[in-house]
Amino acid sequence: MFEELNAPQKSFADYLADRRIMVTGAPKSGTHWVADLCRSCGWLVLHLHQPYCKGSVVPAVCVYRHPKNMLISMCRHRGDEVNTGNLAQWMLNYYHGRDLVAVYGEYLGYSTHKGPNVFIINFEDLVAGAPSPDSATKTGSHSDWRDHWNGELEQCWRTIGGTELEQTLTDRGIIN
Repeated sequence: MFEELNAPQKSFADYLADRRIMVTGAPKSGTHWVADLCRSCGWLVLHLHQPYCKGSVVPAVCVYRHPKNMLISMCRHRGDEVNTGNLAQWMLNYYHGRDLVAVYGEYLGYSTHKGPNVFIINFEDLVAGAPSPDSATKTGSHSDWRDHWNGELEQCWRTIGGTELEQTLTDRGIIN
């Protein structure tokens, strides 16, 4: 699946014809569901949380999700009650001791990748109006940060650079 960096440029359609693809995105962005969808189409899927690496020629689908929804999903996934204290804790220590903004930032390069081997999917657009399959969520419903957000969480979000991240994602058309 991994080709030499100096290999001739292929189109995304060429990569899909090979029926091999990597599905990636930050943890809790919806990669498991997208990987399952790709497998159901008969593709050989390499599913991992692979931060962006400039020069990669691996055909990739990168799943983006609103980072605040990822936070709610992480809290649920870990079996914690979704409340201000737990959300603040996960915001600051999201994955391997790093805050959510730092983790998410490792995947932003996919959104500006120049080349045919990266396809971007927005999780919220993908599931808009769709019932959640059993494999997609633990609760049977999609996370909506607006149901849980408050001033204390917003202050914590600003402190770690969340406002800037949201603006970048909005500017790039990744979130609404």
